[in-house]
Amino acid sequence: MRLGPYAVIAGAGRLLSEADPTRTLPAATDLPDTTPTEEQTPEIYLGYRYAPLRVSGSEPGQERSGAYKLPPSLEPDTFALAGSWTTAPEYLTAGTDAKLALDFHARDVHVVLGGSGTVTVRLDGKQTTTLPVSGVPKLYTVVNAAASQHTVLTLSMSPGVQAYSFTFG
Repeated sequence: MRLGPYAVIAGAGRLLSEADPTRTLPAATDLPDTTPTEEQTPEIYLGYRYAPLRVSGSEPGQERSGAYKLPPSLEPDTFALAGSWTTAPEYLTAGTDAKLALDFHARDVHVVLGGSGTVTVRLDGKQTTTLPVSGVPKLYTVVNAAASQHTVLTLSMSPGVQAYSFTFG
């Protein structure tokens, strides 16, 4: 059974009261629980520490540049690369003609990006937006749909953009 954040908070409040009965906790709020209840893709980390990549026989855990080619199709809840990428423990850095394709099931898709450049977002091959990226890693919302969907997202990144992780809502 999946608990929403408010159920977890209520349980934590009970534990805090038991640990220190003299402590006064704030009153409960009437905010609705907006935790998604439908199935969705789990969080995906992109660095080799979490998602080992093999390029031309290289072993996972190596920082190196390589050329990738998208497969004809993606398994559910997975990603693939095309173009030139450099792997690092916590992120991937886009090179020439860099694309990242993601098969996902969710209403919202968020990606943590850093570095400098642009990212063109496509859903099922149709361009939706182009995002400017600069500076330290930040969370960008790349899909914000009215309902959950199962589809393929493709991010075309200019050289120098770093991709860290995907989260879903």
